Amino acid sequence: MSSQPSQPEDRDPQLAALFQAQPPAAADDSQFMRSVNGRVLRLRRQRRYMRLTAGILLAVLMMPLQDVALAVSELMITTLFSIENALAAQLLAPVNTVGALLSAVLLALRAVHRRLFR
Repeated sequence: MSSQPSQPEDRDPQLAALFQAQPPAAADDSQFMRSVNGRVLRLRRQRRYMRLTAGILLAVLMMPLQDVALAVSELMITTLFSIENALAAQLLAPVNTVGALLSAVLLALRAVHRRLFR
């Protein structure tokens, strides 16, 4: 047996009417194209304004952000304790800073977190 309807009365009348309907007029097509093009242009314009705003905001905030980065880097290289012996001071310089202490604390916190939550 075939699964396709063999008789016209087996077909859905609404589906048949859809296929027999006339295609939309050319004016509807051009109106649709104008609306789509308008939306595309509006999205392009919006993206352009967002990029321009982000660029201006970044340019305005660049100097304060650079100052903050400089202050943080100066804080990270601050020595924790002074060493009188020059050779010992040079050898311990990488671990005698606030940055080294902060990185050790963060690594310990990460290890604790991994043990507790994995």
